[in-house]
Amino acid sequence: MTTINQRIDKAIAEQGSDAHNAISGPLLTLLTEFAREGKMTGIAEAFCRFRAAHPANAARVRESIPAKVINAMIIDSGGDLAAFDRLQKANSH
Repeated sequence: MTTINQRIDKAIAEQGSDAHNAISGPLLTLLTEFAREGKMTGIAEAFCRFRAAHPANAARVRESIPAKVINAMIIDSGGDLAAFDRLQKANSH
């Protein structure tokens, strides 16, 4: 089984890959996967390591994180926006 760190290493190493439309595509894809898996610490670790390796692209990646997390929450609620609203209110501090 691939560890979180191995997945992060691979995404960072593939920066600029022709397999993705965006230069940071590999990491953006990984962040989406982590959000859907509920791995919020994985998102934080991936971003911190990415920022150190590719600071010029860090702002764009950072700005995408909230949408990725919210989309994962909506998917988890089955697309039911009322359920999403209840989930959001239950988890707000």
